[in-house]
Amino acid sequence: MFTALVKTYEIIDKTKLMLVRTAATSWATILKCEAQIEKDGIIVLDRYGNEKSHPANDLIRQNKDQLLRALKQLDVVVKHEEPDFLKGFGGGIQY
Repeated sequence: MFTALVKTYEIIDKTKLMLVRTAATSWATILKCEAQIEKDGIIVLDRYGNEKSHPANDLIRQNKDQLLRALKQLDVVVKHEEPDFLKGFGGGIQY
């Protein structure tokens, strides 16, 4: 994702490169969390045996917010379809 964003938007400014890195890191975290939820299920048991939402759900929400903020600061428009720079990166995020 990092390379695709840099090439697509011709980003050379150090500040914007840090934003791209933040976006790419957030995206990678989202994908890892989704994979873990797929493995464990959306509901898990706490230490007392009670059902609760998988902790990775909170991480997804936080990283999605961070990703969208970084993309907004970069003036990247996220449409309801998968942007070109995300094609092939997988994940189940709905835009």
